[in-house]
Amino acid sequence: MTTVRVRVDRQLCMGSGTCLATAPALFDMGDDGTADPVAPLVAPSAVLDAAVSRCPTGAIQTLPG
Repeated sequence: MTTVRVRVDRQLCMGSGTCLATAPALFDMGDDGTADPVAPLVAPSAVLDAAVSRCPTGAIQTLPG
């Protein structure tokens, strides 16, 4: 199975919660108010693509797993 590594740049994340609203199974909010991937390695999906594209600051990155 192909996987990608999901990373959230904490310097860019403003904690809007858009990723959590778009992909609640993939993201959670950390204690510091920024997004955290639930699992660092996930299968690529349309839901993940939507969360990445809807992030208002571009803080979510996907890299080859």
